[in-house]
Amino acid sequence: FGGFLQTPWWDHGQRPANDTWVWRLGQWVQQQPEHSPPPRAGHALAFDEAVGRVVLFGGIGEQAGSCGTPDSALCSDAWEWDGRDWSPLSPPVRPPARALHAMAYDAARQQLVLVGGVGAQSGSCGPAGSTHCLDTWTLGRAGAVPHLLASFEVAHSASLATSTADPASKE
Repeated sequence: FGGFLQTPWWDHGQRPANDTWVWRLGQWVQQQPEHSPPPRAGHALAFDEAVGRVVLFGGIGEQAGSCGTPDSALCSDAWEWDGRDWSPLSPPVRPPARALHAMAYDAARQQLVLVGGVGAQSGSCGPAGSTHCLDTWTLGRAGAVPHLLASFEVAHSASLATSTADPASKE
């Protein structure tokens, strides 16, 4: 689903797409669903084995407000693909809008796990002063309330380690 389409230079070179393709019998086949998420790129998809459906979350839309976040082009919406059509998911709690994140199915716990990415604003899903998302979310089954599994703070030191050892030395 989706991604960036190459466009002529006067259209800034690329724009997000909302086409759906499936891999069937060794070839890609374009689908024509009745409903589709808004165009986007930089989103994450994962197959939820517990319900046999693909879940999509986040990404970068065409413009601010195009996919769930009024003041940003980053998306905060979630969709589910049943093999024929897309349906929006409307959980009462959802992760903050983000792009360039990852999702995977945890078979041992029978839940989807979403981690990382880049958020819309400093501190929206990570430490103040950074747009990097350092949180992890889980979704136990399609339509269930997602919850924050962990959030990490990152610290760094301004100290610099130096060495006076001679690189040619065997010590």
